[in-house]
Amino acid sequence: MPYSRQQIINRVYAAGVVGAGGAGFPAYLKLQSKAEIIIANGAECEPLLYSDQYLIVQKPDQLINGLRAAMAATGAARAYIALKAHYAEAISAIEPYLERLPQIKLHLLQDFYPAGDEHSLVYEISGRLVPEGGIPPQAGVLVHNVTSLIQIGEALAGKALVERAVTVMGEVKKPQVIPVPLGTSLAEVIKAAGGPTVDNYALIRGGPMMGQLAQGDEVVTKTSGGIIVLPQAHLLVGKYSLSPLKQLQRARSACEGCRLCTDLCPRYLLGHRIEPHLMIRALSYELDMTPYFSSAFLCCQCGICDMLACPCQLSPRALYMAIKREFARLGVQNPHRKKPENPHPDRSHRKAALSRLARVLGIGPYMVRPALNTAPLMPDSVRITLQQHIGLPAEPLVAVGEPVKRGQLIAQPAKAETGATVHASIKGSISAVTNGYIEIKV
Repeated sequence: MPYSRQQIINRVYAAGVVGAGGAGFPAYLKLQSKAEIIIANGAECEPLLYSDQYLIVQKPDQLINGLRAAMAATGAARAYIALKAHYAEAISAIEPYLERLPQIKLHLLQDFYPAGDEHSLVYEISGRLVPEGGIPPQAGVLVHNVTSLIQIGEALAGKALVERAVTVMGEVKKPQVIPVPLGTSLAEVIKAAGGPTVDNYALIRGGPMMGQLAQGDEVVTKTSGGIIVLPQAHLLVGKYSLSPLKQLQRARSACEGCRLCTDLCPRYLLGHRIEPHLMIRALSYELDMTPYFSSAFLCCQCGICDMLACPCQLSPRALYMAIKREFARLGVQNPHRKKPENPHPDRSHRKAALSRLARVLGIGPYMVRPALNTAPLMPDSVRITLQQHIGLPAEPLVAVGEPVKRGQLIAQPAKAETGATVHASIKGSISAVTNGYIEIKV
């Protein structure tokens, strides 16, 4: 690796790379950790998402460069690229590079969900268990999404993060993966996929398991991996539309205490002290069972409990999210730090197959392989948000009327350790600057 550790960190910071898997943690901060093992997370385990797979096929050299940089920065001696065994094209794109890099190996995963959960991935590959409420570096392992590593590889070559490969699926005329400039409206992306095939539709940003309802005027960010267009009456739209209060009312009236939500929880199966059925019982009967409320800190929000396990269509996940928000308001800290001793003995038999998820979620008709559009979408305007990452929003460096070039730095954090830099995703002039976003028009 021709770059020093500090050069790698500096270039990744300058490029504005953040965790592309959804969390948005600034990548340069992650690279300051020490690790024995690096895992490139290419599981892309949610149904209907293909962006990571397609990027690996397009840019295997950048993935390898980014992975080697992560190893150099963290001191890791070994690395694994984790892909599902049926990702044939991605595997073929990577294998030639591994012949001359014995320190990097390919690890093939079964087709289950959530194979890409960091704690699960660490255990599957290394056999190590991450502490409750902890992060992989506490087990000597660092996990990076493959798209983040590709962006790190491009950062070393001086390329700023200005676009994101987005999977557009569901009720669209031309399902596809398309490179999209950051700040492009979701409506513009859907238009590029041929437009919707139904009049009354809803949008899910992300995957069907962990996504969120969105509006067409929202924009693509650094963590936007997918857009799913569904009929307004689809069951997934109904699930995402229920408020926490409505979820609590349902739980109080309908929970059977069957404990399937617990028995299928991936963190419970790793030995973590999280039992959603007891949390619901405590909420339903207003019991003082604080340990079951604090287990909200252990929930990874995967959605197995509400999307697959519960026969009564309840959502322990939504209730956990509401509890965490209340803890944040009260300043309550996570008390869970114990390292699990052993995973559950039945863990290997309780993995959720993707084929079963597709049936339960009602997305079988949309399970088609999308086309790859290699021509980037070129919108007339973008609205680039200043907080696409964990931390404080970036502060604008430009003014209305100022011309900018694609890739030009337009905002940065007041202090490096509090966020990520932001760059112009198209060439044009600044048309608006606010505390929340910068608008650029061609």
